Amino acid sequence: MTARLVLAALAVALCLASVHALNRDFQIDLLGSTFNPSRKFNNDALASIAYDASTQQVYAANAGNNSLDVFDLRDPVHPGFVTSLSLAAYGQRPTAVATANGVLAVTVVADVSTLNGRVVIFDSKLLTVKQSVEVGPYPADVAFTFSNSKILVANSGRANEDYSQDPDGSISVVQLTLNGETVPINVQNLNALESTFKTTSVFFKQFNPKTIDPRIRYYATSVPSDPTLSEDLEPTSIKVSPRSDAVAYIILQSNNAVAEISLVEPFTITQLYGLDSRDFSKSGKGFDGSRGEKTPANETDVEEFKPQGEINIARWPALGLKQPNSFDCFVDAAFVPVCVTANTGTSRSHGQAYTELAQLKNLPLNTTLFPEGIQNITQLGELRVSTLNAYNETNGLVETIYVPGARSFSVLDMASRSELFESGDALEKLIRKSEEDNFNSLADVNDSFDQASIFQGPEPNAVATAVIDSANYFFLTLKQQGGLLMYEAVDASAPVLVGYKNNRDFKNTSLEFAAGDLGPSDVIFVSSAVAPTDDDYVVVANGVSATLTVFRINRLDASPSVPLPSLPSASASTLFSLGSLLLSFLALFLAF
Repeated sequence: MTARLVLAALAVALCLASVHALNRDFQIDLLGSTFNPSRKFNNDALASIAYDASTQQVYAANAGNNSLDVFDLRDPVHPGFVTSLSLAAYGQRPTAVATANGVLAVTVVADVSTLNGRVVIFDSKLLTVKQSVEVGPYPADVAFTFSNSKILVANSGRANEDYSQDPDGSISVVQLTLNGETVPINVQNLNALESTFKTTSVFFKQFNPKTIDPRIRYYATSVPSDPTLSEDLEPTSIKVSPRSDAVAYIILQSNNAVAEISLVEPFTITQLYGLDSRDFSKSGKGFDGSRGEKTPANETDVEEFKPQGEINIARWPALGLKQPNSFDCFVDAAFVPVCVTANTGTSRSHGQAYTELAQLKNLPLNTTLFPEGIQNITQLGELRVSTLNAYNETNGLVETIYVPGARSFSVLDMASRSELFESGDALEKLIRKSEEDNFNSLADVNDSFDQASIFQGPEPNAVATAVIDSANYFFLTLKQQGGLLMYEAVDASAPVLVGYKNNRDFKNTSLEFAAGDLGPSDVIFVSSAVAPTDDDYVVVANGVSATLTVFRINRLDASPSVPLPSLPSASASTLFSLGSLLLSFLALFLAF
């Protein structure tokens, strides 16, 4: 009997420990902000950031200045600017940055964007360039593998301005060799005199003759170059599967697609599939697709727009293209890789050669399929929509309304390649509740109430996953509206909003550098395990205001954490609860 009671008590204690860890409340505290003194407003600054624990510095790809900017995070309350290193010798602009083991990698687009770009390798402490490695055309993103054995580069192969050249999209797998042997990429091996990098280019050519997933956006004969599929595909983001070096995931934003690459030699693209569109006609999936004038300039404007100050989140017969700009991944309780996507939306624009977007009011709509008046500007008339695949080839009329961007985030099960969750209209409703007077504002214009509604709304843009107290969380930024959101993802199919913080001063109509953080472009999580202090931090790069801002994730529950066992899964606490449940059943079994 004593053994049974002890076992039952242990099960209860384990359950309580798990509950205590999972129900902690957090608050997002603004700490400090810094910037490059030579910053320029709305100049695509700080496009990508990365943190190095060995130097306690943040590195930023400053596309506007064609430089690598370095910031000091040793005092998170007072982050500081350190230096700026020109990248002009390597190309026209940096696009992404990543760090690992004292090594810093920066991707740079060639001066002629259709030629091969480079990944520039630095010693992150000395800030010296060790090697410059040739990769594919228009490198867009860079990542280290989990074991730091490889650097992966997503080369979008973007077409030139007149669309006369459209290089193949590709993935570059970069490995460090020492005396002919492949070695881990760390600062010691990097500084060895005999070390050198080798690059393997991986293409999508095997998909050219095949019937592709209809959800994939293939521009084909719609654009002047009439590209093959492998030329048309544009990889823009890449992440390694959590806790594994076997596979990496790739987002192809304009193609609304995901790919997978095997990181076992010979490296190959093993999967290519499209993302589901968001059906804006469904309950909980609506959006605001028209702009309202908060202060109309004259009486005639009142008739041309929605009623003054009106927000109209409604269901519409249109499809939102996910087209994620950013994603990040974690492992759920069942050790399944899960990725969170920021469903930003995008379109292709090549001057007079090709423009994908049009206002709905200017298109020949098959009015028999849509509600009366949908092309009025009080409804969706000014909404920017994609013309790709929108027309019925027989009658020449638009019969499907495609909207770039779903104004949401999604949670994807990467094992089954299925969507576990999509946030629907929750983001716009959150803004309506918290910032009603500045709903769907533009990133670079204050006093722009509702003006982003006819474009891509608040524009979820960057995402970073985190493990806090053995539980999964993620952070999301809104490029147009501004702001940082924190979600708990213990149950990946039902994420819970923890908090929202927007360091933007909407009252400052002079804007520029007096309005706080504008246009968040990237976000990273710095855990207490590698941070300068024992706290968890989130660092946000803002492309419009060119500011780097630090937030602390503050635990409102001051009681000490109940330690949970260290597991390779990010959701250790969830597994712990399952173990508790098994112990409970065992206790009941012994009781009989």
